[in-house]
Amino acid sequence: MSYCVQCGRELSVQLVPNEGKIPFCSVCQKLYFPSFNTTVLVAVFDLSYRRICLLRQNHVHQDYMVLVAGYVKKGETAENAALREVKEELGFDLNSLHFLSSYYHEKSNALMLGFYGFTEKTHFILQKEEVDAARWVDINQALSCLKPESIGFTHLQTILKTNVFK
Repeated sequence: MSYCVQCGRELSVQLVPNEGKIPFCSVCQKLYFPSFNTTVLVAVFDLSYRRICLLRQNHVHQDYMVLVAGYVKKGETAENAALREVKEELGFDLNSLHFLSSYYHEKSNALMLGFYGFTEKTHFILQKEEVDAARWVDINQALSCLKPESIGFTHLQTILKTNVFK
């Protein structure tokens, strides 16, 4: 960022303790800390804890499936965004939702907030504009359907390691 978004003045750099050099507007007396997008990532399980819902989104990846994901809208909490994305993409509500971990996605400059949730619903009502297909996958086969070393893969590994099903 080179110019102040409020007054248009060219920004200088100010050294901020423990933060480093931060763009600064001397007119507005405002620091411009780095910003990023905020997204949610949701692993949806059935109540048996044996199956996970995986999506096919051809605009994301042709060869691998993905977890439910989307951006947090302005004024929305991360929890509400996670519930909304599940409802929009799969067509049902979750019985429960739990936060587990966060991940930084460099390609989209986004902080991904990783959730997992459970549902008694098994029938999908897909939002065809975003989701090409969805299916229930046995939890023991799920990692092989996700792109290795993707954030979805890492998130599912984290869920499985934490024994959330016990």
